[in-house]
Amino acid sequence: MHKTWILLCCCAIAIAACERAPSSPEPIPAPASPAAAEAAPEPHAPAARPARRPAGALKSELPEGFQLPFAFHRLYDNTGKSATGKAQRRVLVEFLDEDGAAVESALSAALQAKGFAAPTSEVEGGMTRLQFQRPDGASVQVKIDPKREKPRAPNAKGTVHLIWNGA
Repeated sequence: MHKTWILLCCCAIAIAACERAPSSPEPIPAPASPAAAEAAPEPHAPAARPARRPAGALKSELPEGFQLPFAFHRLYDNTGKSATGKAQRRVLVEFLDEDGAAVESALSAALQAKGFAAPTSEVEGGMTRLQFQRPDGASVQVKIDPKREKPRAPNAKGTVHLIWNGA
């Protein structure tokens, strides 16, 4: 009885092993063509990093999509609230390759295209102060200093300090 039991167990194991074995060998996959290999993504490819801002660029877009109409290098760029609680943007940039008069002219034309009235202007100690107003209450104050003793950018000619107060 003991020998029969062992023989039955061995047969059961052999039959089970035969049922699990494939009846025909699995086909070996053909090597992929070079074009298919290039098109297949890597399984562990790193995710693409977002593009970095160039050094000296503004931290974010100015209000209403306004673009500074001259080449510049940012020194600081702060967002906050005015004394009346309205949105405010303060930016200090070095202007590059142009003189103060060209920057003033380009900035005046660009702000007037955004609906601001021609600015009031005042020159004091070589610095030009401009005040732009719009009927909806928005204002922009600009101070252009055509001198820069210790520029951060090698081709900086002066600075522009711009304060944009929301409506």
